[in-house]
Amino acid sequence: MKSLLILILVNLSLYSQGFDWQGDIRLPHYLPNKYIALDAGFGLGSFTEGINLNENNVYCCNLLNGVNQTFTVGTRIELWHESYIVNNAEAAFVLGLAYQSRNDEFKRLQVVPKSPTQNLETEFIGKINSNLMNLKLGYKQSVNFENLNIEVGLNNLLKISNSIDLRERVIAPSNFDFGAGVVERVINGLIPEQSKVVIMPYFAINYDFELSFGMYWSTYLELSTSINSFYSGTNSNLVQYSIGLRLFKDL
Repeated sequence: MKSLLILILVNLSLYSQGFDWQGDIRLPHYLPNKYIALDAGFGLGSFTEGINLNENNVYCCNLLNGVNQTFTVGTRIELWHESYIVNNAEAAFVLGLAYQSRNDEFKRLQVVPKSPTQNLETEFIGKINSNLMNLKLGYKQSVNFENLNIEVGLNNLLKISNSIDLRERVIAPSNFDFGAGVVERVINGLIPEQSKVVIMPYFAINYDFELSFGMYWSTYLELSTSINSFYSGTNSNLVQYSIGLRLFKDL
């Protein structure tokens, strides 16, 4: 009976992140609990509020329909341990550092009378390209040794640099231009300053696939939302969905 109990305990200890790292009964069991990963992801999001555009220090309009694209590449470390929340399951503390390239775009369609019988339609476009660092702090919980796990935490975004492109282009009539046949002009304008630090709580679902001893890759779907505005003096918070891949190796 004692030998049977020992055998059961040893067999349970051969699993980590839901994988059986015991390749052969002649090999010692392999139970890594520290991992490092390469991370690549893509996100799409929308802003909850527009931003004001001033041209030559005079208010022009409010740019609406803000959307976002984000490309992420980075690394993370996971420290696994027996879960404090779920029995017979594992959990991990997560620390990540990533570079993000973010593209925000805001638009505004404006219609003004050109003549008693015709309107002039133009579109104002604001594009903001940003470089940021993301310090991720999270907690990851497996579900009863299955490969599916959930994760919650904070994305802490630190602005490195950005560039702004403001333009107005003619929509209608087709025969109107700004002079010399130009139908799109660069605006000498200002928009609110981008915040230097943005904090975004997140919730993610991950699914892991074993590659070899001590290695696995993981796909994830993440939902995040900012708790402070991306642009100063506004309530322009971001809601974003992200997908990505991670390749893990034990340390």
